[in-house]
Amino acid sequence: MSNKKIIAGISCGILILAAVYGAFMCRTKEVVLPREVVEQPAKTNKQPVKTTPIIPKKEEKKVFDLYSSTPYDLPLISVLEISKLSPQVKKSVDEVLSEAQGFYLLRFNKSKNKVFVILQNPITASNTYSRHDLEFVEISHDGAKKFHKAGYTGVEGETSNAVEQDNDVWEFDKSVEPHRPLKHVAYDEKGNVKFTEVWNYDSDSGIKYEMKDAAGKPLSILKETVEDGENFRKEHIFYDKDGNTKMSLSANYDGANVSRFTYYDSSDDVDSISIISEFSEGLKTGEKVYNENYELINSVKTDYENGNRKDIRLYDDDGKEVDKISS
Repeated sequence: MSNKKIIAGISCGILILAAVYGAFMCRTKEVVLPREVVEQPAKTNKQPVKTTPIIPKKEEKKVFDLYSSTPYDLPLISVLEISKLSPQVKKSVDEVLSEAQGFYLLRFNKSKNKVFVILQNPITASNTYSRHDLEFVEISHDGAKKFHKAGYTGVEGETSNAVEQDNDVWEFDKSVEPHRPLKHVAYDEKGNVKFTEVWNYDSDSGIKYEMKDAAGKPLSILKETVEDGENFRKEHIFYDKDGNTKMSLSANYDGANVSRFTYYDSSDDVDSISIISEFSEGLKTGEKVYNENYELINSVKTDYENGNRKDIRLYDDDGKEVDKISS
């Protein structure tokens, strides 16, 4: 009997321990929670907005001197060239402009870093007779000026001793004072003709001056013609020894204004160019610029405000604006 009690007690203890262990395991068992649902953005057909890149506006060059008040004629294309020069060089240009009372053309030679100017009137004095009276100026980067004239310019002092020069024969118009030269024949030491010069002051004659070599071939010619009593044309032509045109310059005047200018140089020291100017009520409003083949290369336009030039615009041969300066 006692053994049965003992076995029963042990069995009860085992049951109690099992119950306690089961309860403990239920409490410590890991609880798996449901995963968090992440909300996905709804699909859309909307395209991304394209942004236009910001292009900096080309800064307009400001120039306070557009030469609108100068009494001297000069091309608009040259004013654009002047705007690129240093103050030192511009000062030299202004000095030349004032002395020559205008110039036909100013071009900046980038390769030589020099300014080339064709003056309307010579400014270097000489004691010689008038021939072409065509003068050029080269202005270097430091403002230094170098002058040279086109064609034969005579012998310095000839106006006072031409008649007494050895090996030379002169003819003069003595009806006026001072006497004007009509013909000059220069001889070498052997008595052979070196060259001949002829002047003509007759208003009906278009050729005012001509120089010929020993064979009678022209070396240079100056022509002047007047049309309708107002329009004036002046033309300088220079030839090489083979009779080919080496250089030529012509200017047509409408009153005091140069309406058309053409310059040709076979040496290509300066690009050959033709400029046809446009005027309105006495003010220059534009220019057409052509090369030696008479192909349009540039157009220039200018506007005025209260009579003062306010801008100058440069266009290429397709009419696209490529440069602009304003006051």
